[in-house]
Amino acid sequence: MIPQLQVNWSADQHDKNRLSRSLAAFAIAQLGDVSSAQAANAVVDGGNDNGVDAVLFDRADNRLWLVQSKAGAAPDLGECKKFTGGIRDLFAGRFDKFNAAFGRLQPDIEEALATDGLKVVGCVAHHGEQIGPHATSDFSDLARELNQFVDRFEWRDLSVTTIYGWLTAEHAVNSVDVELTLENWYGVDGPRRAFYGLVSASELAALYRTHGKALLQKNIRYYLGVQSVNSAIATTVHERPADFFYLNTV
Repeated sequence: MIPQLQVNWSADQHDKNRLSRSLAAFAIAQLGDVSSAQAANAVVDGGNDNGVDAVLFDRADNRLWLVQSKAGAAPDLGECKKFTGGIRDLFAGRFDKFNAAFGRLQPDIEEALATDGLKVVGCVAHHGEQIGPHATSDFSDLARELNQFVDRFEWRDLSVTTIYGWLTAEHAVNSVDVELTLENWYGVDGPRRAFYGLVSASELAALYRTHGKALLQKNIRYYLGVQSVNSAIATTVHERPADFFYLNTV
């Protein structure tokens, strides 16, 4: 849904750009609670984008979401200044400073700016820990400038912590309490109290039909790369193998 920008780019250039543009769409989808197609339509990243990579007017919440995205380290001061400059141009109605993709959404943007009580939210989405202190100061100065007479702007640093939280939340499930018939079972009292035995395959199949992925979430999980839970499992295997049975069985 998000096309390539330049046909003469290398595969690596396309991949990096596609990741950044996809991050912008993902942020819009999460912030505005819209479909993937709507989020993709909000992407305006490209030449002469004036620092703005995605735009969405959320009429339900009366918010205009503006996103600058970078798949990788946090944007540097120059990149952030480009974004703050673009936000100033947007508030001033200098739409000629933006590209044709932005122009496609200009009617929505003009409608938003003409709506009483609108809150414009500038978001920097990236995979770093946080934007730098000078960039932070620039955004804070911009907020003071735009909110001098009425509260109409805020900004957010959408770091890797926020992005990761969104991704894991998509896989979050509620705990499942079930009763099983355990056959040929045996119990041990130490070093931790535990029981093991046989469960009918048909019984497990019925449970899965009822609860789906939630049945296995606490033990098997979705693979999320190198993160604390998976690292802890590896540490248990290498350093405390005797505890693996108690901590990592279904």
